Amino acid sequence: MLRTQITTWQENETALRQIRTEVFLEEQSVPEALEWDADDAEAVHFLVWTEDQQAIATARLIRDRAREARIGRFAVLKPFRHSGIGGRLLGYVLGYARSQGIEQLTLSAQVSFMSRPVLWQKGMSMMKLAFRISKCGCRLASLNITYR
Repeated sequence: MLRTQITTWQENETALRQIRTEVFLEEQSVPEALEWDADDAEAVHFLVWTEDQQAIATARLIRDRAREARIGRFAVLKPFRHSGIGGRLLGYVLGYARSQGIEQLTLSAQVSFMSRPVLWQKGMSMMKLAFRISKCGCRLASLNITYR
């Protein structure tokens, strides 16, 4: 059974770094200078844990304004991909954001993730899907999500 935890950088830096290092720095060759930033200290972080206490997925939520936030640094370790964990984590983050009064979210992720059904949940409208190449050369999509 998996457990999702709402956490902070200060509380779980080791687990957050481990996942993001493996996914972004090692697999995707994101330069280290681009991966770590000051937003980590202020963001709300999410971790998915296995029964044997292995951290396997993460995301962070950064509030920009009272009712606006960004979801980023979304990562699932390779052996756990294509099993629904990413979709469940995103659903959890979206639910948390909504419970905090956030009405508009921006999600930036790799293009392949943007087609997942979890993005098309009831009560949400999607707008302004934009594509770009990131500084690390990854093809990214940015999606604005507004709750109706």
